[in-house]
Amino acid sequence: MYYDLIKFPIRHEKLQWEAREVLLDVHGVPHLFLRIRMSGTEFPLLAKTPQVWIGNTPAKHVLISENKMTVRAYFSPPYPEGGEIFFGHLGVHELQFGRFSPSSLARLDRERLPENVVLGEKPLSVGSLTCTDSGMRSGSRKTRKTPEKCIYGT
Repeated sequence: MYYDLIKFPIRHEKLQWEAREVLLDVHGVPHLFLRIRMSGTEFPLLAKTPQVWIGNTPAKHVLISENKMTVRAYFSPPYPEGGEIFFGHLGVHELQFGRFSPSSLARLDRERLPENVVLGEKPLSVGSLTCTDSGMRSGSRKTRKTPEKCIYGT
């Protein structure tokens, strides 16, 4: 394929990112995640699973928007201490977005978090993150535009 002709990772001033903490519903329990939202190009929907890294730390979940113009990557605590943000497939860093620093993270107010919030994630044995229209395990697998309610594969 033509990948041998392209120098990866690609860096460009159009490639943008933002970081913030978010709560996601996992089996009815709120979990705290670091969300990296990336934009600046069209992200292809390939048969290969998209991947995002901060340094050498891979994201737990990566979602490409329906219009293919944004990617949301979710990292569970403890968050990476810093490092370059990369997007790619099959372990290949294809796009480089710049350097993540914990000081750039918009954090949620800990005083306002629910008491039952999970601050770390147990490893999954089966399934993957599925975002549905209702946030319920109804069998619907349509990806929402803003997946604030997500569940593990149903």
